Amino acid sequence: MLPVLARILGPHRAVSVYAFLKQWGLGVVFVLGLVAILAGLFLRGDGQRDHIAYVEAEVLEVTPLNGNEDFGVLVDLRLPDGHTLQLTETEGLITRALDGTACVEKLKGAGDHPFRYRLRREIRCRA
Repeated sequence: MLPVLARILGPHRAVSVYAFLKQWGLGVVFVLGLVAILAGLFLRGDGQRDHIAYVEAEVLEVTPLNGNEDFGVLVDLRLPDGHTLQLTETEGLITRALDGTACVEKLKGAGDHPFRYRLRREIRCRA
């Protein structure tokens, strides 16, 4: 490796670079690899989700997570088209307002899922 570095960088710089790589090379490669993996995960995302509509859904059942509403709730809903779905919500303003109906945002899904849903504040459905 030293002869290759000497041809590229010159003999004096090659020795310095070689010594640095010998001591810190594995750590530098690890950090660069970790940065590349994280950048790939963040830049890839999981598909574009476009807003379609806000829908009012009937609340069938609200189950607190771990027996405490402060941790969140598991909500069974019936959509206006008759489909039922189960959503998890941890935001307190939404979980405390689930009585008879809930506001659900319908999103364009990615991959095999045609639609995705998430609970939203009730004021969104009224607007």
